[in-house]
Amino acid sequence: MQNRTVTKPKKSVPVVEISLPQEPTVDFSSDQPEIIVVAGAPKVGKTFFASSFPKVLVADMEGGSRFLEYHPNKAHIYVLQLNNLSEIRGLIVQLAKEKATIPYETIVVDSLTTLEQWIEEEVSQELNCEFGTAGYGADYGSARTKMMRIINGFKKANKRIILVAHTNISAEPGTEIKTLSLTGKVKNLVAASADAVGFMGWKNEERVISFASTQKDESGSRYPQLIGKVITATYEEFARTIGEIEEVDEENQNEGEENNGQ
Repeated sequence: MQNRTVTKPKKSVPVVEISLPQEPTVDFSSDQPEIIVVAGAPKVGKTFFASSFPKVLVADMEGGSRFLEYHPNKAHIYVLQLNNLSEIRGLIVQLAKEKATIPYETIVVDSLTTLEQWIEEEVSQELNCEFGTAGYGADYGSARTKMMRIINGFKKANKRIILVAHTNISAEPGTEIKTLSLTGKVKNLVAASADAVGFMGWKNEERVISFASTQKDESGSRYPQLIGKVITATYEEFARTIGEIEEVDEENQNEGEENNGQ
């Protein structure tokens, strides 16, 4: 029996000519919206914090927005109750169509944890199997694709996006690590797509959010001003920290008010 040599046909792949940069200049301009992940235990105030941002649309999948009645920012909070993936996809389409005229500056997706549950249910129906039992991880792959399509869909509105997520405590011998309550690869993709991941908690009876990446959680930030920071969980403190609004010099402000009153 003779050995036969099989020659695979060569495939032509597209090659784009690239112009190399000639100046040491970094272009900071971008039309990509910011993505912030706000994570924490139930009832810690994730929705309350996210709703403190300017002109917020809360895409509410859990009913948590009903407690925003007493929020100090309530005059600028728009709430849309969503009950399934069809409504979420409809919202994404409408936001993209009307992005030039919508009154929102911030879109809050509340929450990723519920969104993932709905996606897994849809995948199970499509593959006609219990989630996690499809061959070769086909169900997990489909769920990852659907999740990232939805997140990328919200980005088309070109507004700041806040993704709310619950947390798990991953207990290993001698350690406890806070993680996003999402399946492994979905969690990694979401964290990689975000500009900042903050974990909320309490400190001295005050709500705080930590971007100080440690071995005990998965927080972190691409904003250099937030690296290693634990701040009060309000938009004002967040905006001051990243330089979005200027610090007010109270002493000079008081002097100015006194001079104006003379």
